[in-house]
Amino acid sequence: MGQETVRLAWKPANAPVAAKKVAPITYRLEAQELPAKDWIPLAHRIRDTSYYIPELKSDRDYNFRVRAENKYGQSEPTESLWVPRATHFPGVPISRPTIVDMEPETVRVSWQKVNVPSFSTTDNPLLYMLEMQEPPKRDWRPVARDVPDLSYTVRGLTPGQDYRFRVKARTMGGGYGEPSPSTSLYRTLATTRIPIDRLELEDTEPDFEGVRLAWNKVEIPPYHSDEEPLLYMVEMSEPPLDEWRPVVTGLPTTRYRVTDLLPDRDYRFRVRAVTPYGMTPPSYALPVSYRRPLPAASRPLANMPQLLYDDSDALRLTWKPPVTDTKRPLRYQVQMQAPQSMDWRPLATGITDNSYRIRGLGPSRDYMFRVIPETSLGPLQPLPPVSLTALPAPRTILPRMPDIVDLQAESLRLSWQRPYIDPTVPLTYRIDMQEPPSREWRPIATGVPDNQYHVTGLRPNRDYLFRVTPSTPTYNLEPLPYVTLTSMPVRPRLYSQEPKAVEVGKDSIQLSWRPAELPQFARHKLPIRYMVEMKTLPSSHWEPLARNVHDTSYLVKGLRSDKEYQFRIKALTDFGNSEPSLPVTVYRKSVPFFPRYEPILTNLNPDSVVLSWQPATLPSHTTHMPSVTYRIEIQDPPERGHWRTYASNVPKTSYHVTNLRPDRDYLFRIRAEADNIMTEPSMPVYLQRRACE
Repeated sequence: MGQETVRLAWKPANAPVAAKKVAPITYRLEAQELPAKDWIPLAHRIRDTSYYIPELKSDRDYNFRVRAENKYGQSEPTESLWVPRATHFPGVPISRPTIVDMEPETVRVSWQKVNVPSFSTTDNPLLYMLEMQEPPKRDWRPVARDVPDLSYTVRGLTPGQDYRFRVKARTMGGGYGEPSPSTSLYRTLATTRIPIDRLELEDTEPDFEGVRLAWNKVEIPPYHSDEEPLLYMVEMSEPPLDEWRPVVTGLPTTRYRVTDLLPDRDYRFRVRAVTPYGMTPPSYALPVSYRRPLPAASRPLANMPQLLYDDSDALRLTWKPPVTDTKRPLRYQVQMQAPQSMDWRPLATGITDNSYRIRGLGPSRDYMFRVIPETSLGPLQPLPPVSLTALPAPRTILPRMPDIVDLQAESLRLSWQRPYIDPTVPLTYRIDMQEPPSREWRPIATGVPDNQYHVTGLRPNRDYLFRVTPSTPTYNLEPLPYVTLTSMPVRPRLYSQEPKAVEVGKDSIQLSWRPAELPQFARHKLPIRYMVEMKTLPSSHWEPLARNVHDTSYLVKGLRSDKEYQFRIKALTDFGNSEPSLPVTVYRKSVPFFPRYEPILTNLNPDSVVLSWQPATLPSHTTHMPSVTYRIEIQDPPERGHWRTYASNVPKTSYHVTNLRPDRDYLFRIRAEADNIMTEPSMPVYLQRRACE
């Protein structure tokens, strides 16, 4: 997006599944130049799925939408995309309002008076009306009238709901004029759109010090403003594990260099955006196969602080004392960063303990914390920061489409639920019908007082669409989603959630899932069967385990205790199969997660040294907690390639290694063990020969 130009892109249209011959599809682009209400065509017969729009006016806001078209007609338009550009509209004495303070249920909206000739400074003071819109609804309703000030606090908002606000002005004794440009509070946009594209590896050749990631930002206007720029979080996983962990957050740029990667491992990276309303969904995963030689010299690594919940469910920050050369007593300072702000502000100073209890955090914000050791001579280097990510806001309740009951050859009964509005407001309903290939909706009943209606006079071999529009005594609400009656068979649809897996024996589990449904009401119902597919990790190949399952549950037998599995379900009919459900993972073993950083060397003597390392943790799915021990392996460089066990069943995260020769070099590495399962080794640490008398 430029100052006066914008490039729009959209997903390609899909032809009907049952179409025998697909006519060429082109696209029609329409625009709405706010505050005008009319839609005007900008371009048609567009063959590509993107279009470049030049010469946008700087004093207008725009809505854009796209229709697919072929020789048989046009599709329904897409949801409109709002592109705000104007600070104020011509002839309107109010600037675009801004949101200056926001809480889960309240928001304060502020605006400025613009010097418009028809509203001179000698006129009477202006009074303002604040209006609100709740997308996807299109109607505006007044929140406050005759506001004398230039700001207003709106209360009683629903957490997680999207809102738009605009302002109208009037003089004493006059009527309200045209509205100002609107401002949006997009709380749920972060759970539905990804403003990231083209995540790629920027390095042409590996330099064995890290990889540089780069990505593009997709322009979604509500995601970015000068006051609150869009920030990013980089996440990483190590296949075959599907556990993602943050690498860095709060990035203001679209590139980042990831360091401290381990040899002989594969990685996946993805990026999220950090918005004022929460985290966005992640970008697609970028696989990186990374190899580098063994390190030369030891490099002490600072301990990573941890965020834990204590017995009273309070959040506590804990850390280990850093390894320093000074013997002076250490005190600590805890600092906090609350994106979008990049400033670190102190929470507590002069802490003598190695933990701190954190209070007063907001329920829907993200935070980062860091610890700075201090001596009497001044502060030391900060420990690595640790992040706390807020949970996403709950989704709003969307209206359901009507149900078709009592389906006969020439009649049916429509049934629907009352919309979620004040139950004391009386509602009536209008029933509209559409007969494809016609795109025209025609009313077949108005003023219906009940939540059902009997439709008659249908032809058995025709397709129909029905929609219901609720009305109050003063205005119409948005129509409910339309429902389709089709004479053609359709594929079944499974709910996107994963099936449930319950262990019923040492080698068996019981799978269960929600029944599939037909996404459209079909005159001829086809029987639905199910297929169970299985994948043995770390393999990526799905194999059919059972076909033609008529029930919504299945008993899986013969599972091995040393393997892990994934299962998914498909719905089958004679017309076609559904998309597979999300997979459920069945964990059969407790593989510890071991940070593979190189051990730390301390207390160096000619014939001994103390090794210390970070602890291993068990995955959250572990039902029993086996003890974790460690194995120390040693290698003499003259015997490169041969590792031998120096000590096993070590219960602690440090060990005193003795009987070393001062004229020899050594390599050490660590493995974690639990339930006779051993992890991959840590990176080796290099101990150089010591001077001898």
